[in-house]
Parts: sequence; structure tokens; C-alpha cells
Amino acid sequence: MKILFISSLYAPDIGGGAEIILQRTVEGLQQRGHSVAVLTTTDRPGLQLAEVNRVKVYRAGLLNRYWHFMAQRPGRLARLAWHWRDRYNAGMREYVGRVMELEQPELVVCHNLTGWSVSAWDEITGANRPIVQVLHDFYLLCPASTMFKKGHNCQRQCTMCTQLRSNHAQQSEQVDTVVGVSRFMLDTLQAQGYFNGARGYVVHNASPFTPPISGQPKAPADEAPLRFGYLGTLSTNKGLGWLIDQFQHLPFKATLQIAGRGQASDEKHFRAMATSPDISFVGVQKPEDFYRQIDVAIVPSLWNEPFGMVAVEACAHALPVIASRMGGLTEIIQEPLNGLLCSPDDPDSLGMAMLKLHQQPELLKRLGSQARNSVASLMNLDLTGPVRKHLCPDPAGPPHIRHTVKGRNLPHQARSRTGSGTSQINLISRMLEMIAINSRFLTQDVSGVQRYAEQMCRALKRLRDDLVFVAPRTIRLHDCASALEAQCIGHSTGHMWEQIDLPLHLKRQGSPLLISVSNTGPMFYGNQIATHHDITYVRYPQSYTRLFRLAYRTITPILLSHARTLITGSNFSRREITSFYGYAEDKVLVVPAAVSAEFTPRPTPVDQPKYLLAVSSPAVHKNFNRMIQAFLSLRGHTDLQLHIVGAASALFADPDLQHLACRDPRIRFLGRLSDTELISQYQGATAFVFPSLYEGFGIPPLEAQASGCPVLAANAASIPEVLQGSALYFDPLDVSHMAAAMQRVLVDAPLRNALRVQGLHNVQRFSWDLSAQRLSQRIDALLESAPASPSKQHVLPESSADKP
Repeated sequence: MKILFISSLYAPDIGGGAEIILQRTVEGLQQRGHSVAVLTTTDRPGLQLAEVNRVKVYRAGLLNRYWHFMAQRPGRLARLAWHWRDRYNAGMREYVGRVMELEQPELVVCHNLTGWSVSAWDEITGANRPIVQVLHDFYLLCPASTMFKKGHNCQRQCTMCTQLRSNHAQQSEQVDTVVGVSRFMLDTLQAQGYFNGARGYVVHNASPFTPPISGQPKAPADEAPLRFGYLGTLSTNKGLGWLIDQFQHLPFKATLQIAGRGQASDEKHFRAMATSPDISFVGVQKPEDFYRQIDVAIVPSLWNEPFGMVAVEACAHALPVIASRMGGLTEIIQEPLNGLLCSPDDPDSLGMAMLKLHQQPELLKRLGSQARNSVASLMNLDLTGPVRKHLCPDPAGPPHIRHTVKGRNLPHQARSRTGSGTSQINLISRMLEMIAINSRFLTQDVSGVQRYAEQMCRALKRLRDDLVFVAPRTIRLHDCASALEAQCIGHSTGHMWEQIDLPLHLKRQGSPLLISVSNTGPMFYGNQIATHHDITYVRYPQSYTRLFRLAYRTITPILLSHARTLITGSNFSRREITSFYGYAEDKVLVVPAAVSAEFTPRPTPVDQPKYLLAVSSPAVHKNFNRMIQAFLSLRGHTDLQLHIVGAASALFADPDLQHLACRDPRIRFLGRLSDTELISQYQGATAFVFPSLYEGFGIPPLEAQASGCPVLAANAASIPEVLQGSALYFDPLDVSHMAAAMQRVLVDAPLRNALRVQGLHNVQRFSWDLSAQRLSQRIDALLESAPASPSKQHVLPESSADKP
């Protein structure tokens, strides 16, 4: 088959991994008997023909203000003029026509359109040739190809991008097959309306080198400082500033090597920022040489990486990787298989990942030993064989036939079944007026609020067939989103999505009943069942940022004044909310949380190390400071450890807590864990400690009890209501009393056994299915009553009598 590749660059002009992959692909196809030619750009005028490793390469002089790969970055006006012409470059289209006339290809692969513009599609279509488009970046959405501006990812196209990319989605319907270098890239473009009717594939970039083979992964020497390393462009969007800041606040000795180059101004900024003598800038390095000098690779990108080849390369050298949870990186790094993931939204999560590997050398070794196999499929370019075979048959086979009729990708539709005893009128009414579930929680990391929302939604879906789950496009909980068949709507994220995009979407759907299962919802939407778990932000404001408190104190009273029903998890929270906000108590429905079926007990091995376990983020009201003091005051338990699981947003921010957590090696801060790891921690713990000063419900102690772990708990807030007589209580404000409870449970085996039995019995009182049935009954009652314009209730923004 005769194939033409169109790209911005080709060897020896290499801009990055995309060009390396292109050269390997082109030469590989030619070796398999296909006739391959490449059309690329150059800074020299006219059209020149040359050969590179026996591949015909046409280089076309770029018809624009400048060649876009020049070393010196042009001024803003020059760049704007360049991008304006690049909307549709008719001159470059003529080059495509000339080369197609010379080569007569049967298939054209557009590897990268920068400089060519979508005019290339029109020329290829005019010649009646099939088009394959490869997605390496965001060029079709953003002239800068990054969707990143002023230190933040763009959640939608700005006005300039919209103008410079107008009609591109419609023109993309000319493409027969689209190949994303990651699932993230393919989904992102298709979600924006691109490539309707095209066949879609995900083909991860294969590693451009063969790593050295070694028998065992290397591990740092005992007592030697852990050696972290960064390899890549020195730029803000790569997260280098975030990495330097977090590294310089680590409470242990380590080194950080930074390899790569960037613009002169950026390099100067980062060098000035790095005041620690343990940080060294080592310039451009060969990956295979650099990875021999470090123990952990860090890929802290702030922007949505289309793929992340550097993470693959590091894993191929048996290195664990700490990577940001951005773009295609999550398709490479998997916890706890080959590395740890962190989030730019939680800056301290990067530092906590480094601390976790420092405190757990066995985890460091295990991740390294598994890293190479985890990316084995990405080390072989022949992975693309099935796609190549589909697109490019064997030379002796029949020619490719262009499809003239294209199908459309249809969104998921809500399911609807006929229930027994339901009248036809009611059934049609229910089918036409679906119930919307505010699923914004799918875009957030899992804490107690998100776990409640996820499990409640799963239980409701098992119970009802008239639910439509709607969420922003930035999904993180992909398994749950798939199980709920969630529909992505709007273009904003966070509160903007919830307050603007969601209500606008619902209004277009006829204002159906909305169920908001997290702490907030669209505050001016009246036909709504809202959820509010507690008022911790009022009772313990120091646990939250000023912006968080302002948002909740603004949204909550307005939301309550419009909502038809409010859900909360305990009678304690119902009293707190109604007292503080003046909300009618009979409109509050108590729907308690429960524990997933995965949390079950198992026998503890005899040689199991002894440890107490705590699960939560170390916010002020979680009372970790006193808990750590109580643990350190114990006598006669030198082999006892304290394991702390949860997000670490406050660890580095609180110097006292940082000092307490790091002064004793027996205290192990584990960070976020998968459910499997968390269950294992519960099952192996000697006891679970829940020292919180304030809780609206408190799922962790129930999870511990379901896993067969004795519970020590604070006698405060909703905790006695939830645990009743199944826990050993202590005064959370009295360190000595807390320590005495720890001492008692450690030495009294009959007490531990009794707490296990009582805990397992207590858990049986709670069930997600029963809670979902309780909520479903309220849903039915509201559907039977008139939903339009419910009477607006006056709700106090604050009750002065109940201020803390």
C-alpha cells in the first residue's frame, strides 16, 4: 500500500516524542513492504525532496510569517498573526495537492497538523482518499496545542481559541479513522464534537528506545538519602515549580536532580527558586544514563499530558514513578502497581507521596520490581499491528475502500423499564420526566462525602430505572461513572458547573427533580432534594480555607431556602443544621451511610506487626494532634506503630503536626490508599482510633468494625449515635484519657474480642439498600406532589444564638 504521512516535523528535525514515534512507524511500515512517503515543513522556501533512511521526505517551505520551530520566540502580535493564518492555510493545501499528485497514495495519515491547518483534510477529501488523524496534542482545540494558560488548564475554549478554531469540528467529519495516543486524548476531542462517525482507536506511543535489561531493580542503599529525579522541559506547565517547593519542605534528607532545558527566563526562575543545596540542575541527559542516577522518577505535570512517555521510560528502567493525576499519565501509572499519583489541586499530595516512599522502603522496592512489567506492552511498537492491519492491509491484499456513509456516535440514553402495576400514563410520564442526579462527586478525590455519594447512587440505580446521572467532563472516578452510565454535560467544573451549567441544562430538560448527593447543589434550583452532612465549617472554621468557608456560608442558606427536602446522615446533624440555619426539621430526612460489602474481617496472622490505625485527613477537628501525643505517651509498647491513612493537605501546613508525625519512625503516614489496601489496613490493625471532635456521621469506624477491628472513639458529636455501645469511648480533649483507652485495648484481649463482636453486630444496623429505599420513598412522594414553584422558605444565613 502507498501511504503518505503529513507532519509538522520529521527527522532530523525532532521536536519531541511525537517525531521519534513517527520515524519509527514510517520506517517500520516500509520494512513491511509498504511504500511510504512523508510531507513535512521547513524554513526553506519551495518544495524539496530528500531521503532519510531510504524514506522519501518532501519538505515544504512554511507559508506563514515565520517557521514555528525557530529558537527565538516571536512577539505576541506576530504569534497572533501566525495563528490567524493557520486557521486555514490555503497555500499549504497546494503543497498537499502537489505531493499527492506525485505519490498517488492510497491512504493519508495526518500525524500533526500544526503549520498545515485543516486545509489538508479538504485536499485529501477532494482526491477521494481515506484520512487517518493521529491526536498527539490539543492543536484542534487550542492554537498553542496545550489548553493551558496562566498556570491553569483551560476547562473550555477561550474566545480566541473559539475564533481560531471555528468550524474545525464540522470539518473533522471528513476523517475516516482517528487514533488517540491515549484514551484521554481521544475522549477529550470526541467530547468536543470532533470526528463524528469516524472509527476511533487508542494506540499508546511505544517507547523510542530499548532500555537495558537487568536482573533486579535497583534499590537505594540503607541509610542513603532517597534520590528523586525530574527529566523533561523546564517549564511551569510541567509542574517543576510545584516539585521544587514540595521538595524543599520535606522533613527528611533527600536529593533532587533536574535534567532538561527550557527557555532562558524559565531556567533562571527555577534556579533562583531552588535554594536547597540538595537540588542540582544537570542539564540535558540521556534517559538511560539519567535513570541510573536516581531512585524515584517524578512527573509532576500541571497540564493534561496527552500521554507521558517519560513515565513509561522510567518504569522501563524499574523505577517507581510519582506522577500527577493529569491527562494520559493515569493510563501509565497505576496505584499501587508501579507508582503513586498526586493531584495539583492538593499541592501537599506530592510531598506526601515522597514521604510515603521514604517511610516505606518495602513499598519502594515493590513498585520498582513491578514497574518494568507494567509497561511491557508499551515497549514494543508492534502493539500497533492490529490497527495497522486494519488501516493498511498487506501489500498483496485488496485496496482500501473509502466509506461514503458514516454513522454517528450517540450518547448514552437513560434506561426505562415497565414496572408491574404501573399505569401507562404514569409510565410515560416517568419516562418523559427523568430524575436527574447531580454527580459532580465523580470529578473529586474520594473522602467520606464522595464515598457516601457514590454508594448512595449505586444503590439508587439498583432500585430505580428513572435516573439520569449528570456530571462535569473532568471525570476521575471512571469505574463509578461507567457503572452509573453518567452523562457529561457543560464545559465548566467545580462550583461554576454546579451553579451555572447544571441548572441551565436542567431548565432545557423541563426542570426535572434533581437529587444533589454531596454537600452542595445549585442554590437557586427549587425542584431539588439537597444533601448537607454537617456544619463543621461553622463549628471548626480553622479546618477549612477562607474561600471554602465563604462558599459554603454563601451557598448553603440560599440552597436550603429553595430545596424541597434536605438529606443528612444523623439525627445529630439534623439538629445542628436546623438550629443554626432555622430550617424546618420536618423537611430534613435522615438517610444514614453504610459500609460496602468489600469490608469483611479476616484472621490476623500471628506474626502480624502491632499497630493502631486512624483514617482521615489531619484537619483541626479530626484531632490528630492529641491522638499522636497520646500515642507517644504510651509506655511499654516499643514495637507498636501508628498508621495514619488519608489525604495530607494539612500535614505540611501545620508545623506542630509535622513535627509530631515525623519525630518518631513508628508513626507512618500512608496517604491515600486504594480500597483494597485500606481494607487490609483495617483487617490487620490491633485497634482503630477515631479521635474526631466533630462528625456528621463518620463512616471510617463502621468500616473498621465491618473489617473485624476493635474501635476506640471520641465521645463527641454524632459518634455515640452511630456506634452506640460497640466502641470504647474516651474524652477527645483529654490526651491522658485517650492514652488510657489505647493502653487498655492493647493489654486486654477479652475486651478486644468483645469490641469485635459488638462492632460486627452494630454494622448490621446500616445498609445502603435500606437507605436508598428510604430516599426513594421521599422521591416518590415529591413526584406525586406538585413540583412546580415550591413555596420558598425563609432560612437564616446565620443564627447568632448558635455561633461557635
